[in-house]
Amino acid sequence: MKEKLEVGDILYRTGGISGISKIEIERVTKTLAISKNNKFRREISNGWIRAIGQHTWSREVYRLHTPELDKTYLRSAFCQIIKDMDTTEISLDSLREIVSIIKKSLKQSD
Repeated sequence: MKEKLEVGDILYRTGGISGISKIEIERVTKTLAISKNNKFRREISNGWIRAIGQHTWSREVYRLHTPELDKTYLRSAFCQIIKDMDTTEISLDSLREIVSIIKKSLKQSD
């Protein structure tokens, strides 16, 4: 198991109000790993990654990249794109096809 965060490591933040987000470590010092908006303790303790300034009662959890977390992140991102999409320019036939694809997918996952 990995013991320290390094430049290029991908973390996923889960448990907060924003769902899941992806964070890349851009810089490291002897004790810190730094991303665009966060600082973390560089040491990974029993799989736990702690953000600097994170309260002990915080529900946000930071975890190293796994294929399962990547799938969860992509699913969330795609659903958000669909939710925010302006459908006024999509033809009725295309919308029917999209809904049909989604319904078929939901039946297959049962």
